[in-house]
Amino acid sequence: MLICDMIHGKTFIKWDGFNISTLIFVILEGMQQGTVTLLHHLPSNNTHSGAYADDTVVYVAHGKIPVIEQKLTTIVNQLYHYLKEWNLKMNADKSETILFRKTVNEITPQTIKIQEDKEDLNP
Repeated sequence: MLICDMIHGKTFIKWDGFNISTLIFVILEGMQQGTVTLLHHLPSNNTHSGAYADDTVVYVAHGKIPVIEQKLTTIVNQLYHYLKEWNLKMNADKSETILFRKTVNEITPQTIKIQEDKEDLNP
């Protein structure tokens, strides 16, 4: 598997701008600093994603709010389980949902339920 080959056996050393450490650290889990996770397996029907460094943006286009909510719920759950496979965690405190629309008649707060395996998203 390409991802496994990319992170398997990676090591790093610490540098503070002046001094280099003599210790060599091995990456045992998670992703190497600066690595962007692959999100190509997300559904693509009016669903888009973008990544910069370790930030990911997922957005959905549709005319009906319930459809947007259902699609985002599915995507967030897929992303949660994908990150869990790599011992990474989604930070719920830094996550948000924003609804853009032309007209506003009535806005009710929408929530996305993450199907967890009895684990806290923010340890």
